[in-house]
Amino acid sequence: MNRDLKHTCEVCNLPYNIKSHSFRVNVISNLLKITTVQNTADIVGHRDIRSTMAYRRYALSKEEIKSNLDLILVREVKVWDSKEWKWVEIEDFSSFRST
Repeated sequence: MNRDLKHTCEVCNLPYNIKSHSFRVNVISNLLKITTVQNTADIVGHRDIRSTMAYRRYALSKEEIKSNLDLILVREVKVWDSKEWKWVEIEDFSSFRST
């Protein structure tokens, strides 16, 4: 299977070293994002939860998720100030209310 993956990457001119285990890492990482470590271990057939815990390094932490969201969320809004439009920075999204 790995030979076929390597050949496919070469034919498609992909500069990646894809192995069959890459798919397993991807599946386990995605499971860890949506369910508990225990459930993930049961789904993938790990008898020892430490095997599943090794894949946690591929799942994003809450801090990483927040950091990524901070990069894409809008931080300013355009508001009418009786005479003109102004850009106002939003510091705390929870306190922002549209009128």
